Amino acid sequence: MTKLVLNIERVGWSKLEGQRRHDQRIGGDLSHVDLDASEDNLVLHGSGDAKADVRACLDKFEAAPRADNETPFNRFVIQPGDGFDWSNPKAIGKWLKLSKKWLQDEYGEGFVYAVLHTDERTPHIHAVCVPLYQSKTKHREAWKVSHKQHPATKGKGSYERLRRRCADALGFEYGDPGNKPRTEAQRLADEAAVARAAGLLSAARATAQGIVSRAKGLLAETEGRVARISKDLDHAAKMADLVGMEARAQAARQQKAKITPHTAAVRAMQQRRGNGER
Repeated sequence: MTKLVLNIERVGWSKLEGQRRHDQRIGGDLSHVDLDASEDNLVLHGSGDAKADVRACLDKFEAAPRADNETPFNRFVIQPGDGFDWSNPKAIGKWLKLSKKWLQDEYGEGFVYAVLHTDERTPHIHAVCVPLYQSKTKHREAWKVSHKQHPATKGKGSYERLRRRCADALGFEYGDPGNKPRTEAQRLADEAAVARAAGLLSAARATAQGIVSRAKGLLAETEGRVARISKDLDHAAKMADLVGMEARAQAARQQKAKITPHTAAVRAMQQRRGNGER
């Protein structure tokens, strides 16, 4: 069964600006991002600008966080863990649909933004929600922003309960109880570390392949030299044979030259003997 990976983080305006820059791949450590695939990222809910979507929500409900609350909003990263079949389009579509529905059920109109990133090591959803709740008194009703008062994050252990509800809604396994979710910065740092490790491994493989390639080249060059030397030796041997034959021929000619006068004398004697017999 697929395990749920759910990171929950309280964020403020600066983190929302960071989210916008992250979505647009502006600055920061992008070593874990395949920029050629960034165009395949999808806006699932809202305008795609988390900061603008939060402002629009606050304006619509005339709500504002307390001035002393520096992190009034919730940011989520939802990701299928081990066991998920990324080759199954139906499973992917179901995960996206159920994730949006779960966020909508938990936060209602406070669910303002969601994007799908497919250009990182593992596809995942970024989402931002405003913990809106309605405050009622005898004289007026008003929308306010509060983690402590919102049903999704109210009370001790709210994040663990939130994670369990998410796992149930998506049909995933909850995982190990008590694990604290990583912050977005930790998640990005972990992915960057994995990317750097993969880069180092790739570089090491390339270096090893280069060494093997050079070794093969040297071996081929050595074999070529050996072949040329062998050919030269064969030629030298043939020339030696030719030189030896020439030397023997020269010796024969010299020997012939020595006996030629004797041969002539014998012929002369034979000729005189023949004349005397007549």
